Amino acid sequence: MADIAYLMSFRVPTQNVFQAEVALADLYYSIGEEEFSKGGVETFAIHRVVGDPGAYQIYEQYTNAAAGRHGTGPLVRAAWSQVLARMVAPFERVLLDPLGVFGLEKSIGSDVVGDECWRYTIRVSPEDAGQLEVIFDDIMDAMEIDEFSFGEVKSYTAHRIVGDVGRYVMYEHFTALGSGKHATGANLLIVGRKQMSLIVTPFERLQLEPLFALGLKHAAYGKTAPGSRSSAHR
Repeated sequence: MADIAYLMSFRVPTQNVFQAEVALADLYYSIGEEEFSKGGVETFAIHRVVGDPGAYQIYEQYTNAAAGRHGTGPLVRAAWSQVLARMVAPFERVLLDPLGVFGLEKSIGSDVVGDECWRYTIRVSPEDAGQLEVIFDDIMDAMEIDEFSFGEVKSYTAHRIVGDVGRYVMYEHFTALGSGKHATGANLLIVGRKQMSLIVTPFERLQLEPLFALGLKHAAYGKTAPGSRSSAHR
């Protein structure tokens, strides 16, 4: 499991979406060339936020060594400067402490057209944080029975948000079939109700449209492997 993770949110002007996605594609391939081959980049996934034109999310997972190297190479620095130049406001990048991970691999796999990703954020009272983390273990056990064995969950990760006790984020990646069936099984419904009983503010669940990703099981959203710039981004 990764040592460290980040979730980044940012926005670009809607009239500049194409230029921004060209810059994001260059960032993706630059990380592939300078970082992924060295190991330790568990995930680097770039998404549009569905229904919110110009909004993007980047989900990152690293070993400590890879986190220390991230962004230090000349290609990545140059590509990131082009992404920054297209943002309309400062980005938010929160540090995550991984609690549980299913389905992530270091290898690059096949195209995942038709898959769905979600970001699910919840808050509980700080005094309930320990109880919620026990429930996360129960959720993973329930999903093992209800969902994981059928192969429709590509990845499912749960994290604390560092520095904000009681706030948690889940990053979920399903096939279209898996997304439709998620949380309908008897075991997960039971433990899900326990989780919902602890939430103190309305949860946020954003649907994400994959653009490019490194390191997700079965995932290479670009049409060629990292390190090759021969294909145009979508």
